[in-house]
Amino acid sequence: MKKNDGGVPRARWHRVTWLVTSFWVVALVLAVAAQAVLPNPTWYLIHIAGLGVAGTSILIWTWHFADALTRTKQSQFRQLIRILTLSAGTIVLGVALATTGLPAIACGAAGGGIVSGVLIWHSVDLRRAMSGSFVSPGAVTLRYHHAASLVFVFGALVGIILTIDVSSYELVLAWWPGLYLHHDAMAIAHVFLMVLGFLGLTILGTLVTFGPTVARARMGTAALGRSRRILPL
Repeated sequence: MKKNDGGVPRARWHRVTWLVTSFWVVALVLAVAAQAVLPNPTWYLIHIAGLGVAGTSILIWTWHFADALTRTKQSQFRQLIRILTLSAGTIVLGVALATTGLPAIACGAAGGGIVSGVLIWHSVDLRRAMSGSFVSPGAVTLRYHHAASLVFVFGALVGIILTIDVSSYELVLAWWPGLYLHHDAMAIAHVFLMVLGFLGLTILGTLVTFGPTVARARMGTAALGRSRRILPL
């Protein structure tokens, strides 16, 4: 039974990560069933699906590709701490959605800060892996994953500002009256950065190398070069 970087056996490691992901899948099902009683039910569904299910999966599988494409072995302990911290931050955001006023703002800022910190840590380790002694040409995939993590941080910042808007009308009027008037635009920006930025860039980057594998097709000779050039767009 193979082990990762001297850690637990690979099969056991997959069971551990599967349990965390399964927890969020179950939470998503429960949130769907409890929409009639949940405060802000739509945002609960979005955050559980986007941060809990998709975010956890991205942290897990990004390092699966990073290990393969850079021949490095990221510490399982570091990976697990990131995954669990992301879950903790998501739960704190859930508390923010269920409250109002200053407690909601505090929880929103804390939750947003926690999940942002996880993705910053994640992006730093990705950058370190990409600067190693062996980097496969297919590691362009990791450039997309790295960019997606940074976009996430900007999206989280917009989300924290939105928490202030929806939690305390008086505070918004005193701090930034224009925020209340532009709530819908801020919400669209938050969703755009998270869905098309964080999730979208991660998926696009993965398809660069994983797509041909699934399709059992040969990757075009110019594909990697084009993917590097198009990433800034």
